[in-house]
Amino acid sequence: SLYARTDQEKYSTALRTLRNAYTMRHGGIENRAGTKWIGEVKDSSAAVRLIPFVYSQDQSYVLELGNLFMRVIKDDGYVKLASQNITGITNANPGVVTYAGADTYSSGDQVYISGVIGNIANNINGRTLRVGTVNAGANTFQLLNLDGSNFNTTALGSYTSGGTVAEIYTVTTVWTQAELAELKYAQSANALVITHHNHYPRTISTNGSDVFSIASTITDNVLNLHQSA
Repeated sequence: SLYARTDQEKYSTALRTLRNAYTMRHGGIENRAGTKWIGEVKDSSAAVRLIPFVYSQDQSYVLELGNLFMRVIKDDGYVKLASQNITGITNANPGVVTYAGADTYSSGDQVYISGVIGNIANNINGRTLRVGTVNAGANTFQLLNLDGSNFNTTALGSYTSGGTVAEIYTVTTVWTQAELAELKYAQSANALVITHHNHYPRTISTNGSDVFSIASTITDNVLNLHQSA
């Protein structure tokens, strides 16, 4: 509205186009913060919502909310469950991982692999992959890409030793993909309250140990009864 007001004193210090900065409400501008690649979302074909969660001055998280799930980002990476030691990776299509540990994986789980030694190392370390067919009795599972296609290790080099596999920490939620954009939230101390008109409020909390809980004092079954009435 001031584009043609050359008679105004501030016209000479104003601007028409602003890039990589934000206009502050009290005047002036500030630089837009940069972004950093952390990892691919759980399902790149579906929408997600990122919500900040600041537990303390030295401990902050980003919550990835998707269709009925939540994942947690901290310190430039996704929070993971306890890692298991890898004892072998085959050269096959798809590749098969053998591990030693008490944890059992399920088809569709997403896992992070690191510390592998051998010619295959550069092609698999630091990657998040999806679990395919599982043989829990033999502690083995097939490797898939995040899009569900086979992770072909046939020509990736041999496995020598070492390495760990860890499942990406995932919490079940009540919000569907269609509801994500309508979520409202507010945080107080270590509790983040999220509301949506289809559900009773949920409180997301943590004790600072990277373990999150989602609680509601009233169930959605009661909400459905009220809506029916």
